[in-house]
Amino acid sequence: MKRYLLFLVVTLLAIGCFTACSSDDNEGEESVTHLLPKGKIDLNKLPAVTSDEFFSKVTDHGWRHLGTYEILSDGSLSSTDYYKGAIGYGPSDFYFSKDKITKFFYNDALGKLNKSTVDYHYDSSNNAIDIGENPNPFDRVYSCTDTKLLLVLYLGKVNVNNGQLRDHYGIACYTKMSDKELAEKQKNYEDIP
Repeated sequence: MKRYLLFLVVTLLAIGCFTACSSDDNEGEESVTHLLPKGKIDLNKLPAVTSDEFFSKVTDHGWRHLGTYEILSDGSLSSTDYYKGAIGYGPSDFYFSKDKITKFFYNDALGKLNKSTVDYHYDSSNNAIDIGENPNPFDRVYSCTDTKLLLVLYLGKVNVNNGQLRDHYGIACYTKMSDKELAEKQKNYEDIP
C-alpha cells in the first residue's frame, strides 16, 4: 500500500512539474493583440501619418517583428499570427534610414541569416513605403509611436471564388530594437549574394 501511495505521489508531482513547465503557444500573441487596431480596417481610410511623424519616429531605428494578423474580407483581423506554423517563409525585421530600408530575415533557401538593403520613398498622401521597382502594392504605415510601428503589409493574392484573386493584406506589429540588438543584427546577418 505504501508503494502504491508513493508511486501515486511521485506521478502527481511529475505531472505537476511537466504542466508547470509547458509553454502556451498563444503566449506571444496575447502580448501583441492589445497593440492592434480595434474594429474594422478600411484600407482606403488609413489614419494619416505625416512625413515629419514618420521620419522622426521610424527612421534611424531597427524594428523587430512581434506578429502579423491577416485582414479578413470583412475588415476584421484574424485571431492568430499569420506566420504561426509557416514553413518556408516568415516575418522580417527592418532598419529604416532616411532613404534606405534594410530587411533582416532567415533565408530558407540558403539556410542563413540574411539582410538586403534597398532604396525607398515614403509617400504621406497614402502612407506608402514605395520600394522602387517592387511590382507588388505598397506596404503602408498604419501608425507609429516612439516604440511601436504598425504596418499594413501586402501578403500576396488569395483565391476568393473559383479562380478570382484579390490582394491580401495583414497588420504587422513591430517594436523598436535597442541599439545593441540592432548592432548584433547588422553584424550577424549577411548581405544577400
